[in-house]
Amino acid sequence: MPNKPFTIYDMFETSEKLEVDGIILEYEFHGTIFEFTVARAGGRNHRFIEARDVLLKKLVKGNQASSDEFLTSLWAEACFKGWNVIGRDGEKIPFTTANVKTLMLELPDLFTDIRERSADFHEYRVAIVKAAEKNS
Repeated sequence: MPNKPFTIYDMFETSEKLEVDGIILEYEFHGTIFEFTVARAGGRNHRFIEARDVLLKKLVKGNQASSDEFLTSLWAEACFKGWNVIGRDGEKIPFTTANVKTLMLELPDLFTDIRERSADFHEYRVAIVKAAEKNS
């Protein structure tokens, strides 16, 4: 029996659960793995849209210090769901909104990568969920 052909849905359909609950982004350095659980920036993550609108109003009113502060606040409040991160002192950094903002401002290249990956629909596709289910 021939395999079912791939469809346009296989390529573009995203999982609402992944978009809202988040995916785990892993970064490995010399055998240590750092994990960030991140919801989608947009899509069906309505919290992202709501937080963006609230923060934009503050920005327009002049209550937001900078675009960097705007972006870190938005991602901290609407996208980051958790993490497993070791700080400079070798200790695990507690997951809090304030710590997310601080770390992302201190490591802007990491923040850029996380922003790009969390906005990329490919990371949240249904095909990923189906493949994981087949492998479990």
